[in-house]
Amino acid sequence: MDRSRQEELTKGFHDLWFDVAVSVKYHARRRRFFDSINNITLFVVLVFNTASFTEVVPMLTPKVSGLLTAVLVAITLVGRVSVRARDHDDLRRSFIRLQKEMKMGRDQMDHSALSSWEAERLGVEIDEPPINRVVHALCYNEVVKSLETVKESEKKFVKVRLRHRALGWMTRAFDDSLELEPSAPP
Repeated sequence: MDRSRQEELTKGFHDLWFDVAVSVKYHARRRRFFDSINNITLFVVLVFNTASFTEVVPMLTPKVSGLLTAVLVAITLVGRVSVRARDHDDLRRSFIRLQKEMKMGRDQMDHSALSSWEAERLGVEIDEPPINRVVHALCYNEVVKSLETVKESEKKFVKVRLRHRALGWMTRAFDDSLELEPSAPP
């Protein structure tokens, strides 16, 4: 194989590896987020449903406590929080399996192997829910930061503003205002 084809193949491998690494981090973060929401909701529901809690906090009548409990449970059930956490965990596992396969086949890599891995990645992405671009940008920056083969001056980060960091993890409302052009390190 000539040198330019080998360089193209190596670049394709590294680009795919990078994208898969970002996806692993992304789905791990989303799983943690949905697990946390589910755990917090269950804790609050448990506390609000105890008779002693309404006695300790006299302004919280049993009716108000019951209403808050019902609202939290409804939000958790309608939002399918635990199902979303499980879905993201399954996606994370699929991307890790792809990373493992890529790692094991790297030495015998050719264009057909790279094409196969790219097809497998697309197969996993079919099951992905819409991406939260703020969380994706944060994961992208983490992977860029972890690259050991690139000098710090050459690393490109996505600029994530404070409003994105503060509210972007829970909603996709800020996705359009996020500038996804990588820039030099801060």
